[in-house]
Amino acid sequence: MTGQAGRVGADYLRHAAVAAADLKAASFTALDLAPDAWVLDVGCGPGADVRALAPSTGRVVGMDVDAELLAVAAQAAGASNVDLLRGDAARLPFADSSFDATRSERMLQHVREPSAVIGELARVTRGGGRVVLIDTDWTSLSIGCGALDLERLVVASLLRRVARHPDAGRELLHAVAGLPLDVVSVTVHPLTSGDLDMVRAIAHLDLAEEGAAEDGTLSGAELDRWRGALRAAAEQGTLFATINLVLLVARRR
Repeated sequence: MTGQAGRVGADYLRHAAVAAADLKAASFTALDLAPDAWVLDVGCGPGADVRALAPSTGRVVGMDVDAELLAVAAQAAGASNVDLLRGDAARLPFADSSFDATRSERMLQHVREPSAVIGELARVTRGGGRVVLIDTDWTSLSIGCGALDLERLVVASLLRRVARHPDAGRELLHAVAGLPLDVVSVTVHPLTSGDLDMVRAIAHLDLAEEGAAEDGTLSGAELDRWRGALRAAAEQGTLFATINLVLLVARRR
């Protein structure tokens, strides 16, 4: 993913894409693409969205800063109307108004200045074209397993480590303020799961737990109790985790 604080692997991105499939489909519709449109996907990762968009539009350009993720994308690209390139989201290598629509998904949380990146997306989008943004509100993460005291400590540990801007989703309106964009809609899309493996993957629980143990936020006994509560809730069918993703759709002036 482009400009991220810490590397996100292809396996994690695939897990997240499955969990957010309905939201992803809504974001494609929001691009409002004509059959001959040119669309840019910044932070394209392993290229799943680029491939999904290719059959319904003229040309799709996927860009990412991560060479390994782009290599994965290139291996599976397939369509002749797909271009992939490595680049910096804050300095897009395209002329003004080069695209009919642009998008980013779960990328702004990792960049240094989200508003600067959105400004670049706006710059390369033609007047009247759509800019579609999806990002995570990590501050909304809740993992209900009957251990609220420990959950709060684990989530706080995650927020210190998971991204430069763990509140990127909830701050999308603030990030687009002052840019040449008219906001069409902002919608919140909660993801929920009671599957422990999925929750561990999507919520980066290994990262959160290890960090909490290393800095003394959780003692060894508390970490054991937390993991035990997770397992017990999953076995009893009472594990309930939820997190919000935010979709902002804007029109270039």
